Parts: sequence; C-alpha cells; structure tokens
Amino acid sequence: MNSKVCLIALIVFCISQVVLLESTTVEEPTSDKKVSDEVANENQESKSSETEVESTGDISEQSKDDNSTISEVVETNTTLENSIKRNKTSKITCLALNRTDETEFVLQFMNFTSHANLFKTTANLTVANCALILFYAPWCHFSSAASPHFNALPRLYPDIECVAINAAVHTNLNARYGTIALPTLFLFHNGIPVAKFNESQYTLDKFTVFVKKYTGIDPTGSVNVTSLDFEGPLSNIPIQETDYYLWLAWVFVVLCCCFGFTKLSVCHRMIESLRNNWQEAEAQHHHAD
Repeated sequence: MNSKVCLIALIVFCISQVVLLESTTVEEPTSDKKVSDEVANENQESKSSETEVESTGDISEQSKDDNSTISEVVETNTTLENSIKRNKTSKITCLALNRTDETEFVLQFMNFTSHANLFKTTANLTVANCALILFYAPWCHFSSAASPHFNALPRLYPDIECVAINAAVHTNLNARYGTIALPTLFLFHNGIPVAKFNESQYTLDKFTVFVKKYTGIDPTGSVNVTSLDFEGPLSNIPIQETDYYLWLAWVFVVLCCCFGFTKLSVCHRMIESLRNNWQEAEAQHHHAD
C-alpha cells in the first residue's frame, strides 16, 4: 500500500523536476521573435475574446459536474464519520449466526466471494450481521504482535464474524475506509463501519472491552490467549516479502536523477573536458609515434 503511494509520488516529483530542467535550458527568444510573439498573442487574445462568451456555458456545466462529484465524495466520508460518532453512545444489535460447527469459530481471511455480504447495506435494518475486520500486513511487526489476540476472538464471539484483510493486497478497501496505520480494527454492522478500535495496545482484553462497549455482548469463555492462537491462522511472525513496487520506485528515481544530471551544465562541462583530454592524449600519442 505505502510503496504504491510512494511510487506515484516519486513519479510525479521526478517528472516535475525534468520539466523544470527542460524549461531552464530553453534559450530566451530574440527581440524580433519577442515582437512577433506579442503580435501573435494580441491576435490570439482578440480571437479568444470572441469565443469567451460561448465557452462560459460549457465551463459552468463542467464546474457543476465537478462540484457534484466532490460533494458525493464528501457525503460518503461524512456518512462514515457520522456513523462512527453516532454509535459511540448507542449500542448496536447483532444478528445471531447460530453456528454450531467448531471449524466455523476460526478467523477467516478476506475473500470477496464468501464475504461480499459484509459490505452490503440493507436500509432500515436495526438487527444485522456484525463483523470484526482487521486490516493487517504480513510484514508488519505490530500486526504480527496482535495476531494471537485476534485469532482468539472467533472462539469468544460466535455470533460475530472475524475477518482479516491483507491491506497490501486489498488497497481499494484501504482508501474506502480510510485505513492509514496498521493494524486497524473496525466493527461493522449492516455493512457499515460503526466503530474503530483506537487503543494503542492490541490485546484480547482490550478487544473484549471494545466489543462490549458497542454491542453489549459478553465473551463466551475465558478471556485467555492459548498456544493454538499463536499457531494461526494469522501468523504471529512477520513474513519478509520482496516489495517490487519499492524496488521499481528506486529504479525510477535513479534513472530520473541520471537523466536530470545529463541536462545540467556541469555534466556538459565534464563531458567536454573529458573529450578535450582524450583528443590531447591521442595527439600526443601520434606525435610520439
């Protein structure tokens, strides 16, 4: 996630620097060319003034469309914030899942095919499915430290689905729900995030207090992390993965730096000096022969 953002930022920065270097190397126009440019500009201004009135209507319509798009994005973000603020004081009602198989009391990894209902919202529904969704990354040490505690939650809350989402893979969900730091835990109700875990310590005790605060549901069983919780399914050992986006970003930065250096006057002077020294060395060699 972060490496993709860095790559995009570096590409934009390097392109802007290259354009700036190109603009500084362009020679200033002569006085005759300046005069001709001024005449051309005056003619262009006279033509543009004639079409200004016609283009005003199109610009106003386009601005309306842009404003409507921006308002939709702001409205979506405001809805998420309001839902979280509203549920700080009111408890939600979770729908009983009536699961009996012990294999179902296990943490599940995100799969759009089987977990599509987690993000679906039904209007005017007060009793709905609840889900604890953890955004994590396999290489994140903080996510690995919280893994055993999150692995124990499905056993304590059989009526709440516990799902782990790899933030490095599902980057669209990161932008959708404003996931910045990892790990991040959300409580979903009826497909809407109603609460966010804001504690600094991701422990099982803190998780149970968080669930009790917003749902009123008590854990079924002892609130302890067992040895099986350390075994999985979410690994408690960080997995070192090759970040190809980060490597690609570094390669792009190096190439842009090399290209920008070739546009500098220092580079041209160095090349000219090397060329002159080479020619002098060849001349001395021929003279010695």
